[in-house]
Amino acid sequence: MAMVSVIRGEVRRLREERGMKQADLAEMARVDPKTLRTMEMATRPVREDLVRSVARELGVTPGCLIESRANAVSPIYDEAALILRAQPTDDLFDEIRQAASVRWHLSISPTAEQILKLRIFEGRIEAIRSLDIVHADGKLSSQLDILAAREELKTWVDALCDEGINLLSGSYLFWEYDESFYNHRTVNYSSIRIVQLALSNEKQTTLVMKPDVGTEPPAWVPDDGTRYLRNGAELPIRGRTRVFADEDEELPF
Repeated sequence: MAMVSVIRGEVRRLREERGMKQADLAEMARVDPKTLRTMEMATRPVREDLVRSVARELGVTPGCLIESRANAVSPIYDEAALILRAQPTDDLFDEIRQAASVRWHLSISPTAEQILKLRIFEGRIEAIRSLDIVHADGKLSSQLDILAAREELKTWVDALCDEGINLLSGSYLFWEYDESFYNHRTVNYSSIRIVQLALSNEKQTTLVMKPDVGTEPPAWVPDDGTRYLRNGAELPIRGRTRVFADEDEELPF
């Protein structure tokens, strides 16, 4: 069973945004509560199928929770490697819609006719990303727009396959770093999700890349009076230990 690394704090952030307790999410996703705590703290890799179950209950794609897909393919890859591969079009659609940016990599030599088609395809991807679709509005037209956009993406991917072109994808976090001074120094690491798309020949089913991920936050920070944040959540201070108590509280000791 493939093991993957989960983004530290992301499961907890999404859970709390939805007003869910750990016990409730664990029961809904059929995941052991201890495993869910491991996902939230990202203390070690967990099974990919369990991450998928949690992602489904949180209403996000698995790629939004997974730090690196390298371990899901082969342990020989560098930890920072990003593995691009073909995905079900529904998963790809959700990933594109949720990403802040889409980047492309061309690993084929297309014909003049294919170049024209690929330019149109890039435009359709941007059109899908820019759709003003709100799931919560309850309108039939919005739901039909979603179905039409999903079907359009599937049609394009199938057409590329007929041309002998594979569409591979993967996502990663790009980190930015900034400092502020108000009563005390605050260092904040904030991330955006980027989807990397690659066009390859039909024989290439995976592609390994090492994207620029910006300034990643450290696993631990010094106890120097500075407030260190990762997407708004406090980073753990070196030398301090935290344990879980009842009702999801974290108590320092």
